[in-house]
Amino acid sequence: MRILICDDEPAIVRQISEIIADAYPDIELVGVHSSAELSEKLAPEDANRNFDLAFLDIAVRDESGVDIAEFVGALCPGVKIVFVSGNQDLVSKAFVAVDDCGYIYKPVDPKLLLGYIERERAGAHRRQNREYFEYTRRGSSRKIGSDSILFIVSERNYLEIHTVDGDSVTVPGKLDEAEQQLKSGFVRCHKSYLVNMEYIDSIDNDVFYLTSGKTMKISRTYLQSAKKAYFDYVFAAEGET
Repeated sequence: MRILICDDEPAIVRQISEIIADAYPDIELVGVHSSAELSEKLAPEDANRNFDLAFLDIAVRDESGVDIAEFVGALCPGVKIVFVSGNQDLVSKAFVAVDDCGYIYKPVDPKLLLGYIERERAGAHRRQNREYFEYTRRGSSRKIGSDSILFIVSERNYLEIHTVDGDSVTVPGKLDEAEQQLKSGFVRCHKSYLVNMEYIDSIDNDVFYLTSGKTMKISRTYLQSAKKAYFDYVFAAEGET
């Protein structure tokens, strides 16, 4: 596993590095204090340009951490971005701009920091075969791991993608196309709703209860097909255990 740490405060880079190194001495850490320093490290032809996880300060001197996140995301598709900041407003803005990201407030809580690493390591065995939902936003192609999607809501020509982290992003698109792309693992329970069956806790008559605590109404049109898809998924999952 390879982790990037970017903060203009050397003490923060050092602190995060020490916390990670103490818990996971096998992890390779790359610490930088600006995008220029990062570009310099990655410039050589033999440089390893892959990162699994990136802890980024939102405000790096006169730079935007969001811009650095987009640079790292383009470099390493699928990298998990975690913003580190003492400013809640900046964190909120970052969530609008960067998809499927996390956050930690300063001063850094070691438990929260290591929690992100533990989740990434636990999911590492799935990463090679991970499926993605691809979409276009602001003229550029992006993707999000399908296992990060809780459900998708359609409204006119837009899709509201809700993630397991509790965040959401709105992008142009149609639910029929999303359903085609995601295929297995997701169930249509309404003309406007597509739900990830991995996060359905139970079903009661015409309602799906999600692990997040949210309920999803199943419309009459999709009731039979949604129930069948869900029970087929549950039986298949039980057969694998």
